[in-house]
Amino acid sequence: MKISRFLKTIFMADFVGGLFIAIKEVFKSKKTINYPFEKGKISPRFRGEHALRRYPDGEERCIACKLCEAVCPAQAITIESSQREDGSRKTTRYDIDMMKCIYCGLCEESCPVDAIVQGPNFEFSTETREELYYTKDKLLDNGDRWESVLAKNIKLDNVKKLYRRFPKKETEPNMVSQFDKTDKIVFVVPHINSIVKTYTPLEQMDFYNKNKVVMLG
Repeated sequence: MKISRFLKTIFMADFVGGLFIAIKEVFKSKKTINYPFEKGKISPRFRGEHALRRYPDGEERCIACKLCEAVCPAQAITIESSQREDGSRKTTRYDIDMMKCIYCGLCEESCPVDAIVQGPNFEFSTETREELYYTKDKLLDNGDRWESVLAKNIKLDNVKKLYRRFPKKETEPNMVSQFDKTDKIVFVVPHINSIVKTYTPLEQMDFYNKNKVVMLG
């Protein structure tokens, strides 16, 4: 051991080895990017700035079920609702305190109609605290701005969820899977795996009450 250590010291083996590593790294492709002029790739499930989405006809997706408000661990969401002429509910107030939000994504996963989502935007720093208190109008503006990207990301994510939740050979009970086609949702009735029905967003609340569906993100 002493001889090998002596030889390493004489021939500077550690120094030469470190020098070769440094030279090798010089000729490798750079792993850094020139931000903000260049930006890295963002996953479809990236949890960025919140947004409220609309249907293609301009109607708001939110049905005021308040699942997102109930599931939020930081209690950052405040919702108030009123009743439409046809008996369905609509949101009159939808506020998110971004200073409380922990970006866990539970609000997005609990929403049965993909109304509240977290988009790809992560550059929304502000100069005042008041600007981080998002109102319904602000969230709808975000949804209108990022709708094309949001719809694409949700579609990609739903395909992954479909293969994960419903394997080829067996169907898991008490699961709810969302599809972006024609804005309809496919539900599996609890304890009856063979019964699968399709409902429009306005029919969902009645389905919840009658069948006691367990919504999982």
